[in-house]
Amino acid sequence: MKLLPIFCCLLLSCGALAQSPAADRRLVNLYLMGGTGPAAHKGELGNYQKWSALFNFSIQWSKNRWVNPVLDFNVGRITGNSLGFSSPDGLPNRFFTTQFANASFNLHFNILKTANYQVYVSQGFGFVRFTVRDDRGNDLATAPQTRALDETLPNTALVLPTGFGAVYFFPNDFGVGLEANWLNPRTAYLDNIGQLGTGNKDNVFRVKVAVYVPLNYADPGQDQVRKERKIQRRQEIEEQLRKEKAEFEQQKKSSQKKPVPAKKTTKKKRKGLF
Repeated sequence: MKLLPIFCCLLLSCGALAQSPAADRRLVNLYLMGGTGPAAHKGELGNYQKWSALFNFSIQWSKNRWVNPVLDFNVGRITGNSLGFSSPDGLPNRFFTTQFANASFNLHFNILKTANYQVYVSQGFGFVRFTVRDDRGNDLATAPQTRALDETLPNTALVLPTGFGAVYFFPNDFGVGLEANWLNPRTAYLDNIGQLGTGNKDNVFRVKVAVYVPLNYADPGQDQVRKERKIQRRQEIEEQLRKEKAEFEQQKKSSQKKPVPAKKTTKKKRKGLF
């Protein structure tokens, strides 16, 4: 958290730059985001009780109106302890500190997106790599007595991060955002407690404040050409539908006016018996 004052100064500088807005607001194609915030662990040795620093940077493709892909990278640590935790099957650790790094691909589904605001929910998938240590800094992967017999400590896992957030964009296209999400790792070993515990998956909750920096702008000429093509295509489809409707109406009217030929009736002569 020592970098928090520097981060606040960066936010203030973005606000100062926003006092001189550009004459024409261009569409940003790519954003670089950097931020920090607290993170907490839920597992056998804690329930979101201890908070530690987490640092993040991301790349977001922002051109689309409803869905924005994001590459997300996080580095941080989580910690926890429970002096009353024990197991009859072993000598589990009661304290842990886990250093971790994760990368994920997320999709931001926009609930609201305007020139100045963005509100979204997100879902993604990725991987996390972690190292668990005890209160003396020893790697718990080399301490088999803290786990069940023949139980090993993995150092990677799949993650399915889920979250929500909001962003405010200044007139100069810089932005500041607030996001909260759950890492949802598919492992119970972030605290080194697996079979000696309940077996439930661990989780990490984080809150992130981030600065959005525009990296690339969309070409307005290409956007205009693309819009004109869409309009032209829509007009062609509408014209085709009108022609088909007119032809159908014409055929319907002509079929109603056409006279129906009368059926000829022929009388059969009855042959007499003689």
